[in-house]
Amino acid sequence: MKKKIVSGIFSALFLLALLLPLCTTSLKQGDVSESENRTLAKFPQFVDPSGKISRKSVFGFESWFNDHIGFRLASSEAVSRMTLNVFHSSPSKAVHVGRDGWYYYTLEENLLIPFGEFPLDEQTLQNVADSQESIRLELEKMGIPYILVLTPSKTSIYPEYISSRRLAVRETPIDTLTAYLQAHTGVTVVNTKPALLEEKANGEQVYYKTCTHWNTLGSYAGFRSISDTVEQFTGKDMPTVEVTFHSEPHDGDLRGMMNASRFTKPEQSLECTVLHPKARLDADSSLASELDRIQNQPDSGWQGPSEVRYNDSAQGTILLFGDSFFGPNYQISEYFAECYHETVLIRCVTAYLEAIQLVKPDLVIMEITERGIPVLLGREMK
Repeated sequence: MKKKIVSGIFSALFLLALLLPLCTTSLKQGDVSESENRTLAKFPQFVDPSGKISRKSVFGFESWFNDHIGFRLASSEAVSRMTLNVFHSSPSKAVHVGRDGWYYYTLEENLLIPFGEFPLDEQTLQNVADSQESIRLELEKMGIPYILVLTPSKTSIYPEYISSRRLAVRETPIDTLTAYLQAHTGVTVVNTKPALLEEKANGEQVYYKTCTHWNTLGSYAGFRSISDTVEQFTGKDMPTVEVTFHSEPHDGDLRGMMNASRFTKPEQSLECTVLHPKARLDADSSLASELDRIQNQPDSGWQGPSEVRYNDSAQGTILLFGDSFFGPNYQISEYFAECYHETVLIRCVTAYLEAIQLVKPDLVIMEITERGIPVLLGREMK
């Protein structure tokens, strides 16, 4: 009798363990997982516009179910904690755990860069060159100069922490593309890699250990490099942007990708901010809203709301296009805003003619990070 009771209790507990996650499945749509730094999968549409059952919906349902089942984060965090702390390896295929607390993004062939294996052949270089030259010529017809800015991946600046092999800094795709564009096009190119390596040689850390991006010391070094070229290329006086330094914690995106934000400490980082800024952010900019309407198109690479800043003590208008390295967290638009009356940041790597005509800039800058170079293939002005 006692055995039956015990057996029944264990059976009930087992059944409860199976059903409880199902019963607590979240039905909310569009939720954002802050620890993973991503939007959770949406519930799929099982019937397409033509009235037919969509085959993709089967895989879409699996993604939605995996993202919304009860206790998902708790169980995922437990696995992440054991994988990272016990086995010293990454619980995410998007992250590589290097030496001395350094994490690296693995997608988009990023880890191939320091090994000289990143896919960048002659045809790719030629196609990128053709697209960039097309943009330059279109802007030239409008009387607008154009600069392409290339920012290196962390793997190019800090390859020595990837593994025990202690890889050395070498020529990488950013250098190859720079040389090719300078030899085969009229595009003005700024490769920020030398400026970042100089800061590193001076003992400064210019990328976060636990993030894919440069820190604000790195972005400031990059800005100074770009500013020098702007002054030489356009003749505009670019005043020195004075900054102040301070230490603060940074919650790196790679920690979030490993679902490790809650059991690992934020990285303490030396940061810089503009000293006595003259520019102001137009938080309710109707121009920014209109630009987002124009730019937020399928396959445009749009990454978030545009920014418009005004500085009544400066002259001219600059239009910045860029990926996440030009995002608000890294203050590039704030640096430029100290030099221009109007600074417009569009977080996108596709230039739309309508947006350029709306802004009427004196200069257009397009930025792309090293691992994203293939994104430039065929990306002409639209």
